[in-house]
Amino acid sequence: MNTHKSQLEDLPNELLSEILRNLDARDVFRAFYQVNSRFNELIQSFQHLQLTFHMNSNNFLKTNDEIFSFYVYTLIISPWINFNLQNFPRVRRLRLDNPLPKVLEQLQPNIMPHLEYLSVFYTYNMYEMVILHENVFSNRFVNLKSCELYEKQTLITIPHWTQSPSLQVLKTEYIDSTIFKIILGACPNLYFFKFYLYPTNGMTTDIPLHNNLKHMIIELQDVDWYYDDNTINAFLKSVPKLEQLEIHRRFYSQHMRENIKDYDWFSLIIKHRLPILRRFRFYFHLSKEEKLIGCIDENIQIQIELINTKLEDKLSCFPNIHRILLDYVTDDLITQFNSQVLPCLEYLSVSHKVSPFYMPDLRGKIFSNGFPNLKSCYISRMKPAYTLREWTRSPSLRFLRLNDIDASIYTSILLACPNLYYLKFRLPERSKIESNIVLHSNLKRLLINLNHDEWPWDDNFLDGYLACVPNLEKLRINRSVSVDSNVMNFLQHYDWLLSTISKRLLVIDRFEFDFNVKRTNGFMENRFNSRLMSQFLRRITSLPIQSIRSFHSFDDVTPAKYISTRLKNGVGSRYVCQLQRLTIQVCKEFRTSFGTRDWIANDLTKFAREHPYVVVYVQPRRHRAPNIVGEYLTGDRQWIPLSNCDREKVNWWIHSLLTQKGDPQWRLLKQMHTDSPSVQGIWTPFTNKPIDRITRMYPDKDLTEMEYPHITATQQIQELFEQEKLNKTS
Repeated sequence: MNTHKSQLEDLPNELLSEILRNLDARDVFRAFYQVNSRFNELIQSFQHLQLTFHMNSNNFLKTNDEIFSFYVYTLIISPWINFNLQNFPRVRRLRLDNPLPKVLEQLQPNIMPHLEYLSVFYTYNMYEMVILHENVFSNRFVNLKSCELYEKQTLITIPHWTQSPSLQVLKTEYIDSTIFKIILGACPNLYFFKFYLYPTNGMTTDIPLHNNLKHMIIELQDVDWYYDDNTINAFLKSVPKLEQLEIHRRFYSQHMRENIKDYDWFSLIIKHRLPILRRFRFYFHLSKEEKLIGCIDENIQIQIELINTKLEDKLSCFPNIHRILLDYVTDDLITQFNSQVLPCLEYLSVSHKVSPFYMPDLRGKIFSNGFPNLKSCYISRMKPAYTLREWTRSPSLRFLRLNDIDASIYTSILLACPNLYYLKFRLPERSKIESNIVLHSNLKRLLINLNHDEWPWDDNFLDGYLACVPNLEKLRINRSVSVDSNVMNFLQHYDWLLSTISKRLLVIDRFEFDFNVKRTNGFMENRFNSRLMSQFLRRITSLPIQSIRSFHSFDDVTPAKYISTRLKNGVGSRYVCQLQRLTIQVCKEFRTSFGTRDWIANDLTKFAREHPYVVVYVQPRRHRAPNIVGEYLTGDRQWIPLSNCDREKVNWWIHSLLTQKGDPQWRLLKQMHTDSPSVQGIWTPFTNKPIDRITRMYPDKDLTEMEYPHITATQQIQELFEQEKLNKTS
């Protein structure tokens, strides 16, 4: 019989890495750092450890956290804290709230060479901020990508600022036209700019053009209404490639009605200055003073009426609209919807309580390929549907969300949308599909809200809906029930749609059943209601095991396996990489794809040369988030998002796919069972440890020394030497 007990040190580095990734970074350092050289090298090799420090006391570094301050990734400093920045040489993100002048003096490129994100909040003026502005806008921090400078005065500028090409995101408070001109010249690759417009008497006209700025947020003060429009007109003239614009206006005056009456809401300025604008948001902030409370509702109604009366001109001013969200629908608005006015429409959301007269015409355009680029659509009301028979096909529609439909609308939608991937709808009443079963092979995700609470439940009508989608992979059902004496008798033998799913959905991967419990209405008092509710919850948790397993596991549908490791690949024969195809989906313009584009430009050819057995595809996608898709010999596919990942993270994720075998998400089974949950809690590195090890100050000399289970040869020689010395003296 083998009496050897496996220890943590017996595991290979690959398994140790997977285990330590699931623990908190501080616990990993406190428990395993300085144990031996193997753990030290293993922890230092982790690229995903991004420690976050929030320093709120001056004596913070005198605690045991100083042993891993070298690995701090994000550093947050509270107001009036004195500390030494040299203790954090690898900081990538830094946030300072009212810093001391001594701290700002240390904020130098040689002390923080890896700084990428800087945020400084200060309420007073000091000379150190002038030096910081010069370092930021003169390319002293070569890796700086994002900067936030929030102050209670205008930004301090220096005439001899040089260019800072790495800066892409800038947020500040008070600037004027002169500072705006200097910033655009100092940041040629600026992508996002947010600022608070400070009123001045003069206006700079020679603002240079900036073609890389895509997103801008402007906040306006309570000043002259039309003067702000002229200033913004000059600002927008210098950024013709802007795609997203957001304006916040605060106007606290009794003459608000006169100003709103003939206001065009920047429509003419945007039409002439921003030809490729995709999204425009205008936030109109009203005061809550007593003098304005009486006229707020009336003024808001005037604003809505003005927008509705001028919508004929509004839509024609925005031919490049890709997304439209409508919360208030009128007949005049719906009549403007056509492919000539909106040729680039991709996302449409229509919310309305009362169905307009022309609403069926809009549905006919949506489901008859009236918008050839439409991909996603939401319609709050589908009934009554007058033109179901006239619908043709809309092959571009992939995502569809509806509220109230019936069986006829459901089958018509499946016929009209052959490439539909996601469908969500609500059934207000029981509507059964009798004979006209329409098979739809491309629908993968389905969400059904059953709004009716008729008891007992009748699941036979759902059989027809699921029979139309045999290739469904993810299903979610939302049902509700009121607490009643007959509920528990029914739930004792309820199979939670197991028989229907196992019969109709053979390739389903995930099923969710949202069970909403409602209180009963009527003559019962609140106390009796609460007592009945608690009894119901106790009884439902004590259901038979087979019923509960059918509720959440579905053994006949979802595959399951035990955790296992396969190390046969490469043993006795050559190693065969399981990854065979790698698809990199990237956008050429979006800021979220910057790291992916950097990896493609610098590391793609090297990766293809080192791994010739992996086929690499680069797929450009306009205005989409970056992703990587790995395809394996087993037929599995893995999808990983790469939004806002830098070059190092992209390289790490690609090599992570390279070392895997492509197992999908299985339902993992444990090799042990217990009838009661653990009272010990989740395991941590300090579980079952002596109390003195928790209260000690680290690093500790006694704990950092290597412990040997047996006496080493060196110790034996030392003991013989000491014993011989004692014999000579005696």
